[in-house]
Amino acid sequence: MNNKKLLLFVFVLGLSCSIFGQNPNNTPCVAGDAFFDAEFENSLTDMVFTSESMARSLPSSVDNSTSRFMPPIFNQWGSSSCVHCAEIGYVLTYELNRYRGVDAGSNWTGTESQRENLYHPFFTYNFVNNGDGRSPTGFGSGFKIVCENGCPSLNDYYDPVLNQHFNPGSSNASQWAFRRWMDGEEKYINASENKTRVFPNNMECYKITWGNTYETLTPLKRWLHNHNSSSNTGGIAVISVCMGSDSSGFPLFDWDTIQTGPGAGEKILTSWAPTGWHALTIVGYNDDICLSGDCSNPNPNTPLSDCEKGAFKVANSWGNNYTTTNGYIWVPYSLMANINKRAYTCVFEEEPEKLLFLSATIKHPKRNKIIIYVGRGDDALSSSPIPNQGDSQSFHIFKNSGGPFPMNGNDDNPQPIGL
Repeated sequence: MNNKKLLLFVFVLGLSCSIFGQNPNNTPCVAGDAFFDAEFENSLTDMVFTSESMARSLPSSVDNSTSRFMPPIFNQWGSSSCVHCAEIGYVLTYELNRYRGVDAGSNWTGTESQRENLYHPFFTYNFVNNGDGRSPTGFGSGFKIVCENGCPSLNDYYDPVLNQHFNPGSSNASQWAFRRWMDGEEKYINASENKTRVFPNNMECYKITWGNTYETLTPLKRWLHNHNSSSNTGGIAVISVCMGSDSSGFPLFDWDTIQTGPGAGEKILTSWAPTGWHALTIVGYNDDICLSGDCSNPNPNTPLSDCEKGAFKVANSWGNNYTTTNGYIWVPYSLMANINKRAYTCVFEEEPEKLLFLSATIKHPKRNKIIIYVGRGDDALSSSPIPNQGDSQSFHIFKNSGGPFPMNGNDDNPQPIGL
């Protein structure tokens, strides 16, 4: 009998690299907490709207921030983890809860019951930040990891260090929250139950694009309203924007307070910053938002830049920052003309029962020199994979990741992992 054998290979290398792609729409913004990954951008599939979604009349406003599936506002505490806050902390948490019909937890650092059905952005961020909370990461980098390996519940991932207020630039001790990797085979196995849908190109995201006129925002509104279906519960999505600060930390973008009408007393953006890529999460819209109370209604062909009325509601990840209202801020339709004209989101579905898991306990002083491959052997006695069969697979979470630190980011104790 010619028995096949699945092999785990751990390669120790001295080279790591990142892919820095071009901003697809050439929006005049540089640097910041995020960058464009060409591989991810090229993999995004245009969302094609169903007849059920198209048949639904859109209301004048949608607010998914009040949904029981929506998690509380997160605070990235000065780190450059905004992409993961948007993709994992908000979108993945919302999507998983929506699919399963469960309420999001109420507190990121609370009791075990308060942390139910939350998924922490540092799980993915810490695999791609080189062990430094100041490191920017690519748009899509959180979803890539979740596509392959899933994401643990906050209760599996939880550590008391997550209760601290972090300062990524202050001391080695404060970096522990951004270097920590989860240990425990069972926790990684549990995480695999929380994966986004895998498409043939091994990506899990759709993009929703718009143009230069008011009517081109309709597809994004459809997603927010009905999740591209006949559902009464909509979706949320990530956008890429410029919201940098000066050397003292003061924002370079402008904001104001809505004076009257819908949203009165709430914060609204009035301009983007000239620099500083950042990820925000769109959770709703309101066609009647008007900063001054004296705005004309747009028609379908009104240029976005000329729209006086209407705004999207977005979740930021700076806590209850003074530029927001309880962590949320309105983005006028007119400002949608001046950012990268695409939103992206993930879709979740249950996978078939998994038949095989791999576990290992690894000890190494510099985890960024490790790549883990899984391959199929020719027989039960093989020590190398079958060549040129396309069966070998590497994983983003263990691919020259995490910076020059021990496996758990803190000490030399062996690290149990699972795939």
